[in-house]
Amino acid sequence: IQESLHTLVFNNNVRLRLASEYRSGSDGGSHLPLDSDGDVLPVYTSTRLWPAAYALTKIIVKISYLLKEKRILELGAGIGVPGLISAKLGAASVVLSDLPNALPNIEINAIANNLSSPLVRTVALDWYQPSESSISEEVFDVLLAADCVFWPHLFTPFLNVVQHFFTVSSSIILLLTITKRLDRVENFLLELHARAKIKHWHIVGPLVPSSLSMPTNTDFFAISPSSPRSLSVLSEVEKVLTFLDNGGPTLSVHLDNQGQLRPESPLLLLE
Repeated sequence: IQESLHTLVFNNNVRLRLASEYRSGSDGGSHLPLDSDGDVLPVYTSTRLWPAAYALTKIIVKISYLLKEKRILELGAGIGVPGLISAKLGAASVVLSDLPNALPNIEINAIANNLSSPLVRTVALDWYQPSESSISEEVFDVLLAADCVFWPHLFTPFLNVVQHFFTVSSSIILLLTITKRLDRVENFLLELHARAKIKHWHIVGPLVPSSLSMPTNTDFFAISPSSPRSLSVLSEVEKVLTFLDNGGPTLSVHLDNQGQLRPESPLLLLE
C-alpha cells in the first residue's frame, strides 16, 4: 500500500491519504468500460474521485463543526473520500456503504489513514433492499451522497434509501452533491421534489459557493425531514454556504504534480 499512496491536502492542513487500483489520470472516453446501453460501468465509477465527491469534501471541511460527534452514513461511497474526511474532522462514527465489490477500495483507504472500527466501518448496502443491510435500523445524524444519481434507474431506489433512514431517525440531514450530465439531473430533481412534497422534506439548494471553486456543473443540496433539530442544522448549513458565496474565505487544495485539478482521477496530489 505504501508505494501507491497519494495525499489530498486542504489549506487547514487536513490530509487524506488515498490508494486505488487506478493510480493516476483519466482513462479518456475511448477507454471507459461501458455497458450495453453505453453507460459507464459501476466497477469503474466506484474507483474514481468524481467532481461531486471532491465538491462535497470541500463543503464538509467548511462545515466540519456541524459534523463533530455526529453519526454519519455515506451512501454509494466509492473510494470513501467525503466519509473519511468526516472521520478525520471529528465525527463520532462513519459508515461507508456501497455494493460489496466496492468495499475493498474503501477499506484500503481507511487503513491508509489509520481509520478503523468502531470509528469507521464499511458496510454493504443495496438500495433495492435496504432492509437486508446490517445497518438498516441504525440511527444516523447525517447522510452523505456524492454523484449517486448518474443512472436513471437508481433515482427511485436512492430516494427510497434516503426515505428509509429519514424514517429511522427524524433528526437527520442529507448532504448531496450532483454533477449535471446528459440532462439526467433535471429528471432526478423532479422526482426529488415530488417525494419531498409528499413526505414533507425540506430542500436547500442548489447552492454553488463561489469561494469554494466548485467543479463545473456541480451543485450542492441539503435535505431534511421536518423535525426542529434537522431544520436547525439545515438552516446553519445554508448560512455558512451563503456566506461563502458572498465572498467568504476561499478553500484551496493542493493538486497533482501538473498543478491541475483532474477530478475524474482518484488521486489529486502525488507525494
